[in-house]
Formats: sequence, C-alpha cells, structure tokens
Amino acid sequence: MYGTPLQTSAAQMLDGTAILSSSSHIVGYSKDDNELIIKFIPAAPLAPTNEGVIFVKIPFWFNINSGAKSEYMFNENAINTCTSEMLGVKESDFRSGHLRILFDTVKEGFLSQKWITISCTGFKNPIYPAEWSGFKIKIYDYSTVGNDQFANAITLTGDIKF
Repeated sequence: MYGTPLQTSAAQMLDGTAILSSSSHIVGYSKDDNELIIKFIPAAPLAPTNEGVIFVKIPFWFNINSGAKSEYMFNENAINTCTSEMLGVKESDFRSGHLRILFDTVKEGFLSQKWITISCTGFKNPIYPAEWSGFKIKIYDYSTVGNDQFANAITLTGDIKF
C-alpha cells in the first residue's frame, strides 16, 4: 500500500503527524531510483535558526541467523540522496541503520502546521507483502546557531505497509 500513515500513540501524536511511503509499489524493489518519501507536520514551530537534523531509523530488509547475515531497507552507501522543496537539505547519509538528514533552512510558511516532504533515493521495498515495523523518526532543530545542543525533539514511530 502506498502512503500508509504511521501508527502512533496519543502521546506521540502530540508531537506531530508523519507518513512514510515508497515511490514504487513493487514488493522487493531495490533499484537505486526507489525513494523513501517522508511527510510530517511539526507540532511546534521550528527554531528561528531554521537549522536541524532528522534521523530516520530504518529496519532490516532481512536478518538471517540473528544478524549473521543482514541488510537494511536502505542503500548503506547512500550519500546526499535526500531532497525537499520545503527544507534546504545540506547533506544526508546512511550509517548504522539511520538515515541522517541535515537541513540549514526551512522555507517560509513551513515552520509549523504544514506538511514537509523529504524524498530519499536508495530505499528497498519490503521483500514480502506485510506491515513492516521498526521505523522511527526523530526531528531536531538547533536551539542556537553553532550550538551542539538540540531542542524541540519530535519523535514518531510506525510501520510501512505493502
């Protein structure tokens, strides 16, 4: 299924809303052009600096023998594959099961209560039709420029269905 909403608890819904989907409807599709599409609405305005980072925990595509042979649902060599018309994506990469997206600007009108969409190529669709859990999205914005402290954390968890 394309564009299935994340399953979130009431407490998490206070932080915002998110939807995960794939650009392909084909089960097991893993070519480099396949996109993971992440849509979310920040519940609180992003910091005035408009800078931040988004972490997306990606589950295993398969896991054999408790990790003896495993692979994530995202290209593990992906660098700078994410784009957005609403955010100025500075860089992105995939490490240790997490897609990391750094942004340095938020277009006016998208600071809060508007859908923000990010597309990242390198996604691998589930290998059989089912509900796949294990996705977790954490959105942070910097509280001050040049400060390593994060503020306004938004955490969402959920599933993608095929």
